[in-house]
Amino acid sequence: MSIDLNINSRQEKLIRFLLSKKYPITVKELADKLDVSTRTVQREFKQINSLLLPFDLKLMRKLGVGIKIEGSEEGRNRLLDLLAETGADVIYTPKERQQGIICELLLNSEPTKLFTFSNKYKVTEATISNDLDHIEEWLISLNVKLVRKPGLGVYVTGTEKNIRMAAAQIFHMGISIDKWLEIIYSSNQDDSIYNHKLPLTQNNPLLNNEHIHIPDVIYVERVLKEVIETQTEIKPSDRDYINMIIHLALSIDRIRHGEFVIDEDIMKFVKDDYYPLALEIATKIEAYINIKIPEVEVAYIAMHLYGITLISENNIDDEYFYWLDIAKSFVKVIEGKLFIDLSKDQSLIDGLVTHLIPTISRLRLGLQIHNPMLEYVQEHYSQVFDACKEGCKQITIKTGLIIPDSEVGYLATHIGATMLKVGENKIQQSKVVIVCASGFGTSRFLASKLQLEFPNIHIENIISVSMLPEWLEVNNQRHEIDFVITTVALPSPPNIKMIFVNPFLLERDLQLIKDTLAEVREAHPRNDRMVIKKEDMKVFAAYGEAMLQILRNLTLIEEFEASSELIPSIVKELSVNPIVKNSQYLRKDLEKREELGGFILGKLLMLHAKTEGVSELLTVVIRLKRPFRSVNENGIDIEVSLILLLAVPAGAGMEHIAMVSEISASLVDDSFIHSLAVHNSEEVKNSLERILSNVLDEKIKQRQN
Repeated sequence: MSIDLNINSRQEKLIRFLLSKKYPITVKELADKLDVSTRTVQREFKQINSLLLPFDLKLMRKLGVGIKIEGSEEGRNRLLDLLAETGADVIYTPKERQQGIICELLLNSEPTKLFTFSNKYKVTEATISNDLDHIEEWLISLNVKLVRKPGLGVYVTGTEKNIRMAAAQIFHMGISIDKWLEIIYSSNQDDSIYNHKLPLTQNNPLLNNEHIHIPDVIYVERVLKEVIETQTEIKPSDRDYINMIIHLALSIDRIRHGEFVIDEDIMKFVKDDYYPLALEIATKIEAYINIKIPEVEVAYIAMHLYGITLISENNIDDEYFYWLDIAKSFVKVIEGKLFIDLSKDQSLIDGLVTHLIPTISRLRLGLQIHNPMLEYVQEHYSQVFDACKEGCKQITIKTGLIIPDSEVGYLATHIGATMLKVGENKIQQSKVVIVCASGFGTSRFLASKLQLEFPNIHIENIISVSMLPEWLEVNNQRHEIDFVITTVALPSPPNIKMIFVNPFLLERDLQLIKDTLAEVREAHPRNDRMVIKKEDMKVFAAYGEAMLQILRNLTLIEEFEASSELIPSIVKELSVNPIVKNSQYLRKDLEKREELGGFILGKLLMLHAKTEGVSELLTVVIRLKRPFRSVNENGIDIEVSLILLLAVPAGAGMEHIAMVSEISASLVDDSFIHSLAVHNSEEVKNSLERILSNVLDEKIKQRQN
């Protein structure tokens, strides 16, 4: 029997979404998914019920629970097959429509009449004019101007760099990273794990425009994969990978239309180590589009490669103290704002350090940070977001960079994840791997909520989609994974159960995980117990030794006469200190670190370095006889009357570095700075002992848990 589906795109989206779920969905969830009102969803149900009848399917409503489609698997498959063959009348939400208009305005080379948009989106010109009012405000925030010329149409003006940045942002706003990954991996027929055709969203205006073509996206991804796989120091997260793909796809369109970036600052990347790699990528793209790519565009690619490059382990080690100091100062502010102790979670600090290194690098390059979860975080976790915004002022003080809300949102997910861990039971049984778009951000939130809801889950690792095949190949046998939890719709790898959940774990996700855990327990009964490792005692001893060195070697210098050459004069004063084994090394390393930017808080200047010039941890408090003027990271003239010097042996372990970093992190506490400025040596030592004792207690509790 031939069935003619008379269906619009909104009804198709509702049906597809309901068919993909085994559990009831609330009307509110459906409305949020489609970005429409609950009344609009309710109006569609009558037509949807009629559409379901020929397939022996029906809508079932459970009061207080939600709505689901019930019927045979055969009927569900027949309906899905017909939906794939039938072209639905497209209905765009206001947000989709506005994003589509923005995309066309940014990428069109000629003015566009309102009638063109009105006809395409099947709304009145008055509605389009109202859309343009909202669009204009958004464009202004990105330094792009909307121009309306009666009789001619509408168009935008701005630098090519700003136009591309705005276009990239709209593609990130309108298409989630997860959706980009579905597009990419569904086309990758060579990868056995992803050898599966995933449904694409054909109704998204950003995926159906005259500028960014899916074949271009697929080609760019394959070029990037081919080139980057040969580079051990470039291991981008999926978020960075998608950013790069979008940038290159936009570049292809703009170059085809004769629009090139003109930016002298970018030309410095012609001499960058990654320029040859960028040239290799550009050469492959030239062959694809049959157009010569100018040098400045190649430099633009090199800049993006630099922004996603992993810092080598040696560099991380050299600068670890610096990043640790930033992370801990940020956390101290959060603790004060939210009245919570976050020091229990060392993984939070490690995660922040890992996250901040590439983030600050991107901000320094002027690269955008996109966060599709920003609105959700601001709405549902406003208190955490506001606290993180305050904490970011510490990052600004130390780096001189303004932290955008998109980045504040990512930091808020780190903090929110840790807050969920309070009171968590550590007895764990089922082993899982979490797969997310980036391996950071919302993945930490998901991991912590999982452990809060399911104490018997042990998370073996959190990885990005691109790393899943390699990780399973290397680790699965050794770790005996029970199942994989993913926020990206992926087919299950061979012999591994995979479940797909929302990053914020909705009720249906919790039920799905409960059912999966029950299946695992039934199939593989196991009684794993957490045990305290013997190595923990060595770690405790290392923390304790670090504390003893700090207190034992504390040095207070009163009435110090600072010369015009500050560091040499301080090192000369310390040359008689038995902890200083090589004054020249100490001086050189302090000066080298200071070249990267000093840190001034109030009237306190902090100097620090990892150096072969000291044999143990050395803390020096220097009170100046005469204050001197200096300029902080923000270019503000400051009077300095107090200096804190922290020196760490070059070969110091992470435990020693962590303990020293607690001192700098405590500088956000005015009472501690006051103690450094006025108290005698014994009282300063007591202040330090209280701080470090609390840290040591928490480290021990953390390891035991």
